[in-house]
Amino acid sequence: MRDDTETWMRQRKAGVRAKRLTAALPSGPVGVSGLNHSAAVKAAAGSLAETAGAVVGLARGGARLGRDAAGAVQFAGNLLDPSHGLLHGGRPAWLPLAQTADKAVHQGWSVARHPIRSIKQGASRANAALNPSATPVAPTATGEMQRRFNIGKNQGGLLFDIGAAALAPESMAGPVLSAEEQVAKHMAQGMDSRMAQYLAEPYGGMGHHYIPKRGVFGVKLPKIISDSPFNVLKPSGISRGDMHKLHYEVDPKFHGARLADHVGQHWSGKKQGLKKNHPAVQVIRGAPTALKRTVSGAAGGVGGAAGAMHGNQR
Repeated sequence: MRDDTETWMRQRKAGVRAKRLTAALPSGPVGVSGLNHSAAVKAAAGSLAETAGAVVGLARGGARLGRDAAGAVQFAGNLLDPSHGLLHGGRPAWLPLAQTADKAVHQGWSVARHPIRSIKQGASRANAALNPSATPVAPTATGEMQRRFNIGKNQGGLLFDIGAAALAPESMAGPVLSAEEQVAKHMAQGMDSRMAQYLAEPYGGMGHHYIPKRGVFGVKLPKIISDSPFNVLKPSGISRGDMHKLHYEVDPKFHGARLADHVGQHWSGKKQGLKKNHPAVQVIRGAPTALKRTVSGAAGGVGGAAGAMHGNQR
């Protein structure tokens, strides 16, 4: 009796294992069609496709950065070309920049009016674009490979943007110095203690206007755009001395700054031994952070606006 019971238990366990194995195998005839619908094949192929997509996304991010840099140089050339408006029906060179800023302002107002909804919608879109589990698995392995490849591209692009933002000029200012360290740094540059202490204080001026307040060839930006974060470079928490240095390097017309009366001196970039950045570098490095992010994420510059303008002229 005991032997019969043990035999029955072994047969029952073997039957359960056989059913589990059968369920894991592709349904229908074993072949290309069967494998294309296999859950195991879809998972493996999708994972490989996602990795390949991430590599492509990283490469596309680098290519986009190159296009933006080239577009930024073109944008700078158009700003400095007095014949640009005549050759393009009176269209000012800075118009794409103004249009980009205007669109960003309207988007900002929309977010301000409906902050919770905007946050939820943004989070939902980002989750669907980056998280394989946020959208349904495709019915076939080929469809799943395409779905995961696109997600991988998004992940690679985001990874590139994060890396590019970390390497952006404003992020490479070095470690944040304390007030005492700032004073010591300026005194080492030959300044007296009163001037060094003044320059070590937080900067509260108007910043560097990307498109000058005086305008370009007699044409001025509207004040709401000219003084907006999309046209003003003023890194958060920067000291007076560091801002004057940055301003001097990226602005071809800025040579010095008048200091407070109690300091009794004038700050001069030339006397500090500073050098102007190359014009192409000024165009990219001098672009405000908000403009860089709007035009082409944390990696770009103003090339997107320039590229849009260049494309419209063809």
